[in-house]
Amino acid sequence: MKLKIHIANAWYENKCWLYLLWPFAKIYQFVISLRKWLYNKGWFAQTKFTIPVIVVGNITVGGTGKTSIVIWLAQELQRRHLKPGIVSRGYQSQLKNYPRIVRSTDVAAQVGDEPLLIAQATGCPVVIDPNRVQAVDYLLKNFACDIVLTDDGLQHYALGRDIEICCIDANKQFGNRLCLPAGPLREPLNRLETIDYLLVKGKNNSVNYPAVYVNSQVKKLPSYYFNYQPEKLRNCQDPLQTKAINFLQDKSVILITGIAQPENFQQTMASITNVKAMRIFADHHQFTPADFAGLENDLVIMTYKDAVKCQSLAHANCWFLEIQVQMESDVVSAILAKIAKIKNF
Repeated sequence: MKLKIHIANAWYENKCWLYLLWPFAKIYQFVISLRKWLYNKGWFAQTKFTIPVIVVGNITVGGTGKTSIVIWLAQELQRRHLKPGIVSRGYQSQLKNYPRIVRSTDVAAQVGDEPLLIAQATGCPVVIDPNRVQAVDYLLKNFACDIVLTDDGLQHYALGRDIEICCIDANKQFGNRLCLPAGPLREPLNRLETIDYLLVKGKNNSVNYPAVYVNSQVKKLPSYYFNYQPEKLRNCQDPLQTKAINFLQDKSVILITGIAQPENFQQTMASITNVKAMRIFADHHQFTPADFAGLENDLVIMTYKDAVKCQSLAHANCWFLEIQVQMESDVVSAILAKIAKIKNF
């Protein structure tokens, strides 16, 4: 874990030693660019579907808020009387047979923390399968969905899509702009040429995100900014038990988290209450009773993503922070209008 964190930090601090990995980054970039070219030319098959498919992902490694955006977008579509279905790779799922519908009563260690979080938060049918084409096909055969969202999958070119949404972090941006393993990029920056919408978490006034340099040309990207608004606290043992945020005033808390960017969670909580200590684990960490040892008398706060894995481990004074995405502009109407031009929708 410490090695992963060290390398990830180096990507965003532009450490000189990373250029020792530059040859490997160029090989990686060549392979993924060749793969994309083969899909574009039809050498590799891409499956299209009759209903709209929206891919929400990123071109960098690490948390950029894509799962939160999938949840928010699904809820917004539901408010517009649509019936979204959601597919996910099911990262860290222990299942052997796919596709698989995710039930709100499932265990995160079995189906993956993010799919379980999405299923619980939205009530939408969520299907996991490393083969997202199979996942969408299963979804459409078994549920009355009229639009599909995919949690991650910009690089899963076998799945045809109508809209591509790329999420980025306003402060971390694209790091040193190198591909893996020398930098955080899953794909080179020119991948942004085909992105439909850029959703930026936070806001950095020193960066004009709609103007992104692609192949030495300035490309205007439809960009929207979003932030997280703390809504309430829910009890980890009994999620139906809630408390208002002001419950934390004049209290000291312990934070426990296993997410990609724990510093964001820490900053949010520090703006609300006194953070006495923090236990940080790797992203997608599978929690054990030892992770809560010695905290029986403490007020513990977690993220929702962590809490879905800890219902049987947490003590009665463990709570998770429920957040709401706040979007700067009405990107949903823009997305639906664009889909209407593509399909009879």
